[in-house]
Amino acid sequence: MKELFWKTEKRKLDDLKPASYNPRKSSEKEKENLHKSLDKFNVVDPIIINLDNTIIGGHFRYRVLKEKGVTEIDVRVPDRQLTLPEEKELNIRLNKNNGTWDNNLLIDFDKDLLFDVGFEKKELEKIFKFDFKVEEENEIQEDEVGYNEIIQFREDTFFDSDNEWQIPSLRSDKLADVIPVDTWVKGEEIKENSLFLYNSNKFPDDVKSGILGFYVDDYRFEMAWRDAVGFVRKLHNHKWAAIITPDFSVWRNYPLVLQMYNIYKARWCARYWQEVGFNIIPSLNWSDKRTYQFCLAGIPENCPVVSVQCRTIKGKELLEYFITGLNHAIEKLKPQKVVIYGGTYKKEILEKHLTKQTEYFYLAPWTKKFDKKGGD
Repeated sequence: MKELFWKTEKRKLDDLKPASYNPRKSSEKEKENLHKSLDKFNVVDPIIINLDNTIIGGHFRYRVLKEKGVTEIDVRVPDRQLTLPEEKELNIRLNKNNGTWDNNLLIDFDKDLLFDVGFEKKELEKIFKFDFKVEEENEIQEDEVGYNEIIQFREDTFFDSDNEWQIPSLRSDKLADVIPVDTWVKGEEIKENSLFLYNSNKFPDDVKSGILGFYVDDYRFEMAWRDAVGFVRKLHNHKWAAIITPDFSVWRNYPLVLQMYNIYKARWCARYWQEVGFNIIPSLNWSDKRTYQFCLAGIPENCPVVSVQCRTIKGKELLEYFITGLNHAIEKLKPQKVVIYGGTYKKEILEKHLTKQTEYFYLAPWTKKFDKKGGD
C-alpha cells in the first residue's frame, strides 16, 4: 500500500464531523483539566481528520473548543481518504491509553483489532460477553461456509441487477422460508425462530436459530453499510436461521434521491449477506407513490416470506400510506407470507383493508414488550 503522508491545515470547527463510532468517553474532571490546559497553553496537538472532515482523533478537544467559542483550528489531514476500517483502527490506537470507553460502541469494532492494540482478554470478554477460551477453540475455519466469501467480496462490490437503477437483485436460492414466531426481549425464554432486534438488547450466545431484524433507529445499524466486512463477521457470531433486510428509512420529507439511495443500501447489504451464506427475508419499505417505481427493485416475485414494519405508523394519513403501499407491494411481488412487525396493535383495522392474496403474521414491537417487563 502507498505510504501515507499527513499535512497540517486550518479548518473551520463547524466543518468538522464527529465520528458516530467513536467509543472514547470523558469525565467532567477531564473536561475541567482540558479547559485549564487550553487557557494556559492553547492547542498543542492538532485534531486528526479524514479528507471528508470526519474526526478520527480529538473528539474531546473538539467538544471543549466548541464550548470555548473557537471557530478555526489546526488539523492533520492524510493525503488520501482513509477507509472506514482504517479510520476506526487509527481512532482506537490514538485513544487506547487515554480515558474510558463506551462498550456499546466498542462492540462494533473488530475483536482482533482491539486485542492487537492492547485490550486485555478480560476487557474483551466484558465487552463482547464471551468466553475467550471458548472463542479461541471455535474460531471460524477457512473452509467454513462464508469465511472465504467474506475475504473475497470487497465493500465496493457491485452486484448484478435486473432494474434500470442498478439496485442489486436478491438471489432466489438464498431467500428464507421461516416465520418469526415472537419478538424476543431480555428476560424471556427464547423460542425457536424468535425475532431479535439488532442493538436493542444484549443477545444470549444461543439464539436457537433466531431471526435477526433491524426495525430500530437507523444509526444503530448504519455500520452494516459503512463497515460491511466487519459487520458480517459479527453476524457469524450467531447461528441465524434468517436475517431480515436492514430497514433504512425512506421518509417522505427526504429528497427522492436519498430515498432511492437508502433502498439501494438495504438491497446491497442483503445481497452481500446472501453471498456470505445467510438466508434473507426481504423487508418492504416505501414512502408515497413516487417511490413505487424503485422501492421493490431487486426483490424476486413469489418470495416465501417478506417482512414489513408498521411500528412507527401513527395517525390516519400514515396508516393510509402504509395500507396502500403494502397492497401495491403484494400485488407486484405476490409473496406467499407477510410478517408485519408492530402489527399486533393495528391488526383489526389492517385485516379489513389489506388484500387477501397472501397470509399475514403479526408481531408485537420489542419496545412495548420491554416496557411491560419494566425495562429501562
